[in-house]
Amino acid sequence: MAQYYKSIKEIPRDFWNSLDHDYQSTDGIYSVAQLNEESNSSITSEYMFISVNGQDFFVLINKIDIKYMESKEWFYKYVFDYFGECLLEKIIANDKDKIILIRYPLSIGADNILAVEEALKSYCNIDETTIVIHSILSNKEENNQLKKFKQKSVAYFQYQIHSSYESFLQSCPSKLRGRLKGDQRKIDQNNIIIKEITLSEEIDDIKRLNDLSRYPVMNSFIDNFSKIENVDEIVTYGFYKEDVLVQYISIITDCSISHILLNNVNEDMKQWNGALNLYTFLLRFSIENDISVAYIGAECLEAKKNRGAIISDKYLLVNKDYFD
Repeated sequence: MAQYYKSIKEIPRDFWNSLDHDYQSTDGIYSVAQLNEESNSSITSEYMFISVNGQDFFVLINKIDIKYMESKEWFYKYVFDYFGECLLEKIIANDKDKIILIRYPLSIGADNILAVEEALKSYCNIDETTIVIHSILSNKEENNQLKKFKQKSVAYFQYQIHSSYESFLQSCPSKLRGRLKGDQRKIDQNNIIIKEITLSEEIDDIKRLNDLSRYPVMNSFIDNFSKIENVDEIVTYGFYKEDVLVQYISIITDCSISHILLNNVNEDMKQWNGALNLYTFLLRFSIENDISVAYIGAECLEAKKNRGAIISDKYLLVNKDYFD
């Protein structure tokens, strides 16, 4: 059984949330999915509810126009980074014009992929110019019909609920505890004041900070996310030194899972280790708010692992028939 939805708005929010899926991505959060539909013209987002092997779940479906990708430098970089050079070269070499990307919740294994792809044919036009790619979060199952490509790994914190951050620190091995306390000392030594802020009210300072970063966030993203910050799941904190914003972090929480939605730092402050401060703050925030899993992205994995993060492998699986 399968049912197809052209928009997240067609799916009741309570039903979506009741399944308690973890997609290791903010795209699986209802309010973010709704915003993406309204603001992203380069990637079409659709959804399919399906029952396979006794499991009921939604898959996230993205349709990507390769010709549009090749005409937009930023979009090509995004797609290149997501799919990797090896798979992208095969897609282009095999004269594919469109990618249909299917993303699965963490609890769903690769043994469901072929059934999902077959169900999809009833709703999508999959011709010789189209390639279907499955993004799977575990790869215990092997299937001779599927070709596997490794994606960037994802880092996250996962822990038991503690009564306080200090209680959590006491439960850590001594080496990890010392490292986390050292990160906190750097915040204190720099006389940084951390306070909750409103993204829309501080948007000019945030965009100014964005210009000082080696990794600027597109201003359109900041504008878009400021539109949904009034929902309960989103909170933004500013890091101030001498009343000047030097870093910020926006966190979105859903079903006891948190993600970094936006963040940036003034890279001119050499003594201010923005990345490590971000990990330390997110960890403390999650512990103090009874959040059991906190996702922290795919970069600087070693530094995150040294602070107790778990590194999760991700894979792209493709039916070998597409490359014959």
